[in-house]
Amino acid sequence: MITKVLKAEIVEAYDGAFKALQSAARNLEEVATLVEIADRDSRLANRRMLDDLGNVTAELGAIRRRLGDVETYEDRRKEK
Repeated sequence: MITKVLKAEIVEAYDGAFKALQSAARNLEEVATLVEIADRDSRLANRRMLDDLGNVTAELGAIRRRLGDVETYEDRRKEK
């Protein structure tokens, strides 16, 4: 058996610890949500960057093909 005072102190300590754990759980849930959002944003940014790089690569390829078609002074001299 314990005294009422000791019981009250134990209950108070337990309640405080329980509230602290609940708060920690809520904070972890918020962090998890923020991590999910950041992950989604990161994936979207990476996808956009890859799309942009693909577009730039295609444009550079087109420029390179056009450069191959450019006639030079040497080409003209050979034709004459």
